[in-house]
Amino acid sequence: MIKATSKPVAPLDPPERQYERSLLRLHELIALGQGESDQADEVRDAMDAPWGDLDEDQREVLGGLSADLYMLSGGEVREPADPTEAAEVLDLQRAKLYEAHQWGPFLQVMRRGPTTLAPWFVAFGRGRAYEQLGLKLAAARFVEHADALHPGDNYKALAIEFYKEAGDVASAVQRANDALDRPQATAGLLVIAAGALLSSTRDARPEEAGPTYGRVLAAIDRALRQEAIDNGVRVGALVLQGLAHEFSGGHDAARAAFAAAEELAPFDPAVREAKSGLAAQQSSPRDVPDLARSRRFELAERLQEALVA
Repeated sequence: MIKATSKPVAPLDPPERQYERSLLRLHELIALGQGESDQADEVRDAMDAPWGDLDEDQREVLGGLSADLYMLSGGEVREPADPTEAAEVLDLQRAKLYEAHQWGPFLQVMRRGPTTLAPWFVAFGRGRAYEQLGLKLAAARFVEHADALHPGDNYKALAIEFYKEAGDVASAVQRANDALDRPQATAGLLVIAAGALLSSTRDARPEEAGPTYGRVLAAIDRALRQEAIDNGVRVGALVLQGLAHEFSGGHDAARAAFAAAEELAPFDPAVREAKSGLAAQQSSPRDVPDLARSRRFELAERLQEALVA
């Protein structure tokens, strides 16, 4: 199996991402009782530079994130609220803001006053909000907290995808392997986990990626054998299965998988792209391999994003 590494916090990372990662590290230290340690002070010092490069909207979101992260260690920061506002009224406001995709106001109201919502639901809501605001790593931490409070394969699948989108490949791969080791994993989780492992081979040589392709194909086979698999998940699984066969040199098996997907969803753009892309590669051997391969991985990642949307 190939070895995945996390994307480091480099100077070329956007300031928002640098600050997000440092903020998460700081709260990890706070949770360990090391919030006043020299190490925590070093993290705080490193946050000064990116903070200066943030605009007002980004500062507002990240300032709110700093408060919300206390939830992960059992705390909660509440903003002053009108004492006449009942929890039920505030929860109705939260629901309307969530449904309207007004993520910033939703997060603000979540911090204000009491709530009747279960903690796991609050964690999930925050995870979705921060994901939509572009803070994928923070989003992953919140959905994992929701999973810890109220275990569910949907939270595990979201965490895998959010870590992958955040560029933390090592965390995505670790959680994908953990998911595949679960005997009762649902089809949806198996497919998302398989997709994350497949994505991790993007820069690997074929001889390095061989064992990972085998694990991907075994996971998809497990998913396809489940009677309760949703049709959309089945189609995505078949396309990913075809891509895994294609990357490992099994073009006949890839063609069969794409054909099976086409029978279920003949007008699905992803299915058509998968099938036509394989045909183009076989008919145009002079095509640039790296470019063709990159496009196929982009297709795989779009499929995974659609499955967790």
